[in-house]
Amino acid sequence: MRTTSIFLLAAAACSHSPSATPDAYEPPQVVPMCSHVEVAASCRGGVATVTTTLSGLGAGSHSMCYEPTTVTAQCAAGCSVELSAHRQWAWPPNATGVDGSFVNDPLYRLTGAPSLMCAETPRAHAGDPCDVPVWSQTPPERRCMPMRADVDATGAVIVQNDLVCNAASVCERTAPPVVSGYLDACDPAVVTPYAGSVGAVVGASPVCLIDFDAAMQRPRSGRTIACSGDGECPDGALCDDQLMLLDMPSQRQGVCKPGPRGSLAMTPLVPG
Repeated sequence: MRTTSIFLLAAAACSHSPSATPDAYEPPQVVPMCSHVEVAASCRGGVATVTTTLSGLGAGSHSMCYEPTTVTAQCAAGCSVELSAHRQWAWPPNATGVDGSFVNDPLYRLTGAPSLMCAETPRAHAGDPCDVPVWSQTPPERRCMPMRADVDATGAVIVQNDLVCNAASVCERTAPPVVSGYLDACDPAVVTPYAGSVGAVVGASPVCLIDFDAAMQRPRSGRTIACSGDGECPDGALCDDQLMLLDMPSQRQGVCKPGPRGSLAMTPLVPG
């Protein structure tokens, strides 16, 4: 994941538009200088926000192609997952959205639709109607979102319920994403300062889950990622914002891990 500082420079070839109001979203027009799209999403204290920026970062350019557009929603039942996330992709996608398949990225699908992060928003199901590519004025209910895993009585994941919109404009099940290095042992330099604690270190790269083996009197750890929802997590995992953040104890952030939420008891971490 790359983060980039974007500077607003005057450019005759670029057009700018006023930022969207909380209940209206106008899609950025694609202009030749645009080379990247970035989506930043957050849901904190029941306030969900998505900011979308098209920028020209290629070929030596550092100008925005379109003024950033921010859309906000107030969640009546709070956030489904407390989160802050951002991601950047090359723009524009090809006609089928195949390059990186980012049109199906769960974070990209939040564009202009922050209500998808609200707990009261009904989850999507296989067979629901949808539109491809998911972008701009596509209604939130036609994005195969939100995706929420089914869990059993213990809180363990039964079914992932990951969805994409197919060529027939119907939501269909898809395989959960593969996260490289998921649950491999963390760097000891990350684990050691928190030995004896239980939670996640989200400031580490990658994010690190840490537990303590009382019988062996040593920590256990596993790599993971921050997430915006269950649809970003690998097979058997959900997006859990109930763990203590060891490096940011006053904050909450979704991270991928096996259920139940708020516990590492069923997470196969590596002793170390």
